[in-house]
Amino acid sequence: MNFNHLEYFVNIVDCQFNLSITANKLHISQPTLSKTIKQFEESENIEVFYKKGGRNVGLTPAGQILYERAKQIIQIHDTLLEELSNLSRYPSGKIRIGIPPLVLSVLFTTVISKLISSNPNIKFEIIEAGAFDLVNKIEKGGVDIAIILQPNRINHKYFYEVTLFEDILSVYVNKNHELAQSIHRPIQWKELDNLDIISFDQTFMIRRLLDNKLKEEIVHPNFINQSISWDFLVETVKTADCLTILPRTIERFMNTNDLIRINFADPLPWNVAMVFPKKSPYSLLEKYTIQSLQNFFFASNNIFPIETYRLIDYQNMPIILKNINKYK
Repeated sequence: MNFNHLEYFVNIVDCQFNLSITANKLHISQPTLSKTIKQFEESENIEVFYKKGGRNVGLTPAGQILYERAKQIIQIHDTLLEELSNLSRYPSGKIRIGIPPLVLSVLFTTVISKLISSNPNIKFEIIEAGAFDLVNKIEKGGVDIAIILQPNRINHKYFYEVTLFEDILSVYVNKNHELAQSIHRPIQWKELDNLDIISFDQTFMIRRLLDNKLKEEIVHPNFINQSISWDFLVETVKTADCLTILPRTIERFMNTNDLIRINFADPLPWNVAMVFPKKSPYSLLEKYTIQSLQNFFFASNNIFPIETYRLIDYQNMPIILKNINKYK
């Protein structure tokens, strides 16, 4: 018997013996959960569930005792870890943050750098992937926090979603492109029909949003190339007879002398959100990172070290903030 066995068992009971819901809550696969519980029963030579038609429907007397004691052990374990972390002079640990490359480049370079420099004993592991892949990772526990685009398929029953930044997508072309003459007016999506486009690949949420919009508008451009690098998209458009579609905020980080931005009459939003699991309790490091990211985008752009943060009682920290940082 180990701690994971107890945690899995208690969650199965709390989820009314529904293994599918329990597996989603724990961010593991249902077969893994079933196998773990079966191995536990076999190793301890006990049965903790009454079964009917191959399904768990209730607790045996042994299961009832285990459930009550396991809840106490889990509470003691969580409280102990929290107290030890709070008492540590120099809190340490690791937290995994998944961020799409474009979002990392244009929005998160500064805040991540400040988090790292302010907390030398903490490892902020940055996992770069497309927003679509990051949804899968956060659901399976592959990252602790995911930065993704909206809309998405996040299940808000199990995850919080906080919008950090709002912008829109625009067309970028060079000065010799046929659309360059449209710089003084918003264009319609149908004007992209049969034009050459270079874009992100299918692992990026921005590409999926774009594909859905083109299908909705019955527009058929020619995707001549794809990449995971926004720098490559920008540099290609500067010299080739093609267009790309990117958020306006990239203009803060690139030389736009050779490019023209053209807005859509009906633009696609480019909204960036932070997603993290609903659970209790959060570790000090999780609370610190979540609150620091929110404060950076909503308030002061400042990052304080975790030693300062732990002096404040954030046990009941606000999870959802209403302020939105819009591109201007």
